[in-house]
Amino acid sequence: MVTDARGRFVLDHLRPGSYFLKMSVSNGDLLSQQVTLDKPAPRDVELVLRQRSDPAVLRLRVLTASGKPVAGAELLLARGVSGVTDAQGRWHTDEVSAAEPVAHWKGRMYRPTPESVSIPYAEEVVITIPDAEF
Repeated sequence: MVTDARGRFVLDHLRPGSYFLKMSVSNGDLLSQQVTLDKPAPRDVELVLRQRSDPAVLRLRVLTASGKPVAGAELLLARGVSGVTDAQGRWHTDEVSAAEPVAHWKGRMYRPTPESVSIPYAEEVVITIPDAEF
């Protein structure tokens, strides 16, 4: 979905319930927010993007042992939050309050070192996959 020049967009025909909105822009800023609709009626909701540098944003990068980015690595976090790394081996989210990210590559699991990740998050959490896996 693309916003208009004022940053607005419309979602039509939603039933009452909880919805999870996730947005990102090309510079890495992102937002994830749960919105609960209690009745079918028009409603304005203000969403505020977090900058990629925000310490509440978990930034992950998957690299080979020789430092090359791993594109397409599947990342799994707590509460079903998941994603796939981009061409530079990066992915980020603000959907978790603390997590131990796991990268899946060719049927194996890899974790960052140190294995505990806490808030505020480090500049970038790196997960390394041995070169022999490629």
